[in-house]
Amino acid sequence: MATHPLPMRNKIADIVTGLIDGGSGPGFLLLLTEPGVEAARLQFSKPSFSPAVDGVAEAFAINNDISAVGGVVAKARLVDSYDNPVLTCSVTKIGDGGDIQLSALQIGPGQEVSVTALSYVAPP
Repeated sequence: MATHPLPMRNKIADIVTGLIDGGSGPGFLLLLTEPGVEAARLQFSKPSFSPAVDGVAEAFAINNDISAVGGVVAKARLVDSYDNPVLTCSVTKIGDGGDIQLSALQIGPGQEVSVTALSYVAPP
C-alpha cells in the first residue's frame, strides 16, 4: 500500500476540507438514508475546518439541523454550498466503527440533530 509523508497528508486534508468551503456560502454535512435520501442537513462554519496538523483537520462549529426531515441514517455526504459532493462516508452508532459515529441512527421528523465534533483524517 502506498503511504504519504506527513506534509503531504496535511496538504491532502487541507485540499479536501477546503473544497467544502467552495461556493458563496458555507458547506453542509448531509446525513443520508441507505437509498441516499436526506434525513438531516447541518451547516458548517466558513471556513469549515482548521488547517491540518498531523494529517488531521478538525471541523469548526457545525450548526444543528433544528427540524430534520428524518429517517434511518446510513451514510453522510459533505458538500459545498452548491451541494457539489466533496466526500461520502459511512455512518454507524458509536462504537460500531463508522467514519462518522452517532448516538442514534434513527432521526424523527422535525427532530433537532447535532454533531459536536468532526475530524477529517487524510490517508496514510
